[in-house]
Amino acid sequence: MFPRSQLVSAAALLVTLASACTAPAPDAPREWLEVTGAIIDPHGETSPSYKAAPAIGIGGGFDFNDDPIVVSWELGALWSQHDLQLAGTTYDDELEVLRVLTGVRARARLHDLPLGVHVRGGFEWRDETSDNDVVVGSDQWGLYAGAGLDWWYTPFASMGPELLWFHGQDDGLDELHFALSARFY
Repeated sequence: MFPRSQLVSAAALLVTLASACTAPAPDAPREWLEVTGAIIDPHGETSPSYKAAPAIGIGGGFDFNDDPIVVSWELGALWSQHDLQLAGTTYDDELEVLRVLTGVRARARLHDLPLGVHVRGGFEWRDETSDNDVVVGSDQWGLYAGAGLDWWYTPFASMGPELLWFHGQDDGLDELHFALSARFY
């Protein structure tokens, strides 16, 4: 499973973020929906070898507070279809990957500007399925972390680029997600 030091660090982060929460303002929307388009670039020692692929995702969250730094819980899913090749062969196949993630997000709006930044991190489940039984999927838990920019084009909607990193706990697979996300409050 997870090394004890990683679990202790994740728990400490959650306790620290939760202790900073205050009640939201009565008129501030607390729930949000996110739509994402991404390019996923896998790295690491994996067989078969995966190629970069586009991905689509949907998610949502709940803001715990309405302070200058807003802490949220998030839940989302991201799907992609990768071309792959078995090592040492000419066999090609497609691998569908569904990632389900949950964690925390902290965002800050820059004062008097329609810009902001966010950081996020948590746990991710990665489910792989192939078109046939030649390639066996590698389902696994992992950790994710990321950061991004937000452009607030209306008071209740933002969009911006994001970089997300996923690390698989079972086989050491690393993925970089280069994304453009739109959030609606």
